Amino acid sequence: MCKYLWRYVDLAKFIRLIATRTLHFTRIDQFKDKFEGSYPLRNLRDWEQKYPEVGDFKHYRKFACVSCWYESIHESAAMWEIYGKDGQGIAIRTIRERLEESLQDDGLIFEGVKYIDFLREKANISTPYDAFLCKRIEFKSEKEFRVAIFKLPESDVFDDGFPRFGSPEKQEGFPEGGIDLDVNVETLIERIVLSPYSMKWYRVLVKDILVRYNLERLTVAESELTLDPVYPKQ
Repeated sequence: MCKYLWRYVDLAKFIRLIATRTLHFTRIDQFKDKFEGSYPLRNLRDWEQKYPEVGDFKHYRKFACVSCWYESIHESAAMWEIYGKDGQGIAIRTIRERLEESLQDDGLIFEGVKYIDFLREKANISTPYDAFLCKRIEFKSEKEFRVAIFKLPESDVFDDGFPRFGSPEKQEGFPEGGIDLDVNVETLIERIVLSPYSMKWYRVLVKDILVRYNLERLTVAESELTLDPVYPKQ
């Protein structure tokens, strides 16, 4: 069965998406998880031996931005608790093919996050940017799928993804606030699912907003978590 990609957002972020027709990408070093872009211990030892003069790896985090999605066949009750408990959350549902088609940029990478025991396991990291597609095993419940864009530090020559000349520490990378990429909203959104905590007035509001931005043809559905339970009859 096809796995869907879900992006849980509040109403303001949803309106921003459809009004600007851009998808926001967050710079890796701006996430709350301080381990973003870091290395499992076993990988770190290997890299230090192989590239002793590369410099501080943490500065490569400025050169990577990602858009994060939840990958699952079903909705996530846990995600609704985080993003929709106030009744004003929205889940954008799509599939990988639609996500790729909606973003016309050849430099993007579409890949599920690999969850690693950072203390005991070794990840498959062959360039500095592979680390941005790994997270600690403790976050496995997030089932994260990422769209990533990388920007190499300025240099004339690279060895295995590292600049031979020039220093990442002294370069800007992506803006601290991240970047916005143009997206075809109609292609991206397969379905809009409303928070299971939403009220009737909110459902009407979302549909009115879609009309305002000429997107009334998009499907709006209630969360399956709102369905009533059933019991066997005697």
